[in-house]
Amino acid sequence: MEIIQNDISSLLSACKKGNQRAQMQLYRQFSGAMYNTAYRILGNADDAEDALQEGFITAFEKLDEVREVEKFPGWIKTTILRKALTLAEQKKKTIPLHPETPIREEKKGDENEEVNAQKTILWNSIQQLKSNYKNILIMMYYEGMDYEEISEIMGLSYGNCRTLASRAKEQLKTIVKNKANVS
Repeated sequence: MEIIQNDISSLLSACKKGNQRAQMQLYRQFSGAMYNTAYRILGNADDAEDALQEGFITAFEKLDEVREVEKFPGWIKTTILRKALTLAEQKKKTIPLHPETPIREEKKGDENEEVNAQKTILWNSIQQLKSNYKNILIMMYYEGMDYEEISEIMGLSYGNCRTLASRAKEQLKTIVKNKANVS
C-alpha cells in the first residue's frame, strides 16, 4: 500500500507542477472507476464521459486542496460525483432501464448467473426510484459512502440524508417485493 501511496504522491506533485504526462497517468489510474461512478448516477455513456472529463479538469485545477495523499481517491470520487449530480440536475434525465449497463469492466471474481440476475433486478429497481432516493442508494451501496460523505456531496443535513436513505430503502423494498410477486 505504501508503494501505491508514494506513486500517487509523486504523480500529484508532478501534476501540481503542470506535468501533462503525470496528469494523464493519474487520469488513467482513476478514470475507470470514476467513469463507473458517473455512469451509475447518469445512466448514459456520453454524459458519464462528460462528467468524468469535467471532474478531472476541476480536480487538476484544485489539486492544491489535496493535503493528504491517502485522501486523494475519495477526493477525486467526490469531485466526479458532484459533476455527475450537477449534470443530472441540468439535464433532468431519467436513467433508462437496461438490464445490461455499459459499465467499464472492473476485475472481479466469477459470479453465477443467479447472482447476476439478482443484481440486475436490484439495479433496475433502483432506477425506478426518484432521483434523490436513487442517488443516495447508489452512493451508499455502489460507491461505499457513508451518510456524512453523502450529505456533504448532496448538500443535505446529516439527519435529512439518513431520513431520505431510510425512505429510499423502504421504497426499494416495495418495488422488489412487487417484482417478486409478479414473477
